[in-house]
Amino acid sequence: MSDNLQHHGVKGQKWGVRRYQNKDGTLTKAGMTRYKDEVNSKERYIKEGTEIQNISKNQLKLGNGNHKGNRLYVSYTDYDKDEYTSLMGNFMYGGDSAYKNTFVVKKDMKVASDQDVVKAFIEIAKRDPIGTAKDIANAHNENAMFFKKSEKTLAKTISQLNDDPNDKKNIKMAQDYVAKAIMGSKATTTNNFYSYLTKKGFDAISDTNDRKGGAQDPLIILNMDIIKQTGSVHLTSKDLEAYYQYTMDDKHTKRANDHTKIQR
Repeated sequence: MSDNLQHHGVKGQKWGVRRYQNKDGTLTKAGMTRYKDEVNSKERYIKEGTEIQNISKNQLKLGNGNHKGNRLYVSYTDYDKDEYTSLMGNFMYGGDSAYKNTFVVKKDMKVASDQDVVKAFIEIAKRDPIGTAKDIANAHNENAMFFKKSEKTLAKTISQLNDDPNDKKNIKMAQDYVAKAIMGSKATTTNNFYSYLTKKGFDAISDTNDRKGGAQDPLIILNMDIIKQTGSVHLTSKDLEAYYQYTMDDKHTKRANDHTKIQR
């Protein structure tokens, strides 16, 4: 038996300061971030019957040809639904008009882990380093006034990627790719990336960019057959203003760190 007195705590945490959990048991902002990362560290399912939502500028009807592409950005927690309605409607679409599109999950929806997404990126990037580098560079340079990215430099970096999905450089590049490159207007590797994931049996991935930005559990659906549309409601400027006022209220903001609504 040792007589040494040792203290085991969280590195960088000050004595008496709760880093991850408040006194009432709710999570702090740092605690919520850690919880969301832990949830997405492994494969999981969004339950059959879950109601999900997408906000668009124009009316969206799946199956009518007005939604072209193989992805749909959605939310399912009450906090995320209200937040996206306000943010997308008022800031992305100008506050005059938007559409709230609703869906239901037809059967348990399989969500890839963060590691699965990194693995998919590494596979596609190594298979087509030039195309991947071009997509990343184009997406970045479309909005960058300074510090343009070079396709040649990116292709060289991609050629040096290892196969470790936990490597920080691999994670960073994969997250940048999902957040920006596949959204680019000239992206050419998108279909290969999504096809790789769906062939592995995944129906959706986490929208890591928005997740890191504060959303609770934003998703990108890859398999459109997993959902059924239940409606598309037009939101007027008056509706959007009401959502804005509500999301500014303490009642809404206090829900941001409510981890109990996230499915795992």
